[in-house]
Amino acid sequence: MVIRIPIDFSLTQTDDIIYIKAKGSVVDVKDFEDYAMRMHEVVMTTGLRKIIVDESEADYQLSMIESYETGVLVSERSPTNLKVAVITTDEGLEQAKFWENVTVNRGIRAAVFLTKEEAEQWLQ
Repeated sequence: MVIRIPIDFSLTQTDDIIYIKAKGSVVDVKDFEDYAMRMHEVVMTTGLRKIIVDESEADYQLSMIESYETGVLVSERSPTNLKVAVITTDEGLEQAKFWENVTVNRGIRAAVFLTKEEAEQWLQ
C-alpha cells in the first residue's frame, strides 16, 4: 500500500537566494509535476534566479524511468536562467544524480548535493 502525503514546501529568501524546504511524498510523475509547478509559480514571483531546494525530508518513490521523465519535465518548463541546487540524502543520491544529468543535458543549470553548504558554494 502506498501512503500519499502530498509534497508541501516552505520558502525563505535572502538578497539573492531562494531557499525551499520540501516535505511529503512523491509517488508518481503527476505528484512531481504538481509540486514543481506550485514551486515554479512562487519562485517566479520573487525575481530571484538562484534556488536551493532541500528535499532531504521528501520521500521520492519514483522509478528511474519516472526520474527521467521528471528531469525532462523540468527542462521543458524551466527558464534556463535559473540555477538550482537540490539537497538530497545519501539514500537518494544516485537517483538524484541521474535526474541532475537529465536536466543538465537539456540546458538546465542544476546540481545535487548532500549539504546546504555545498549547495550555497556552487550557487556563488
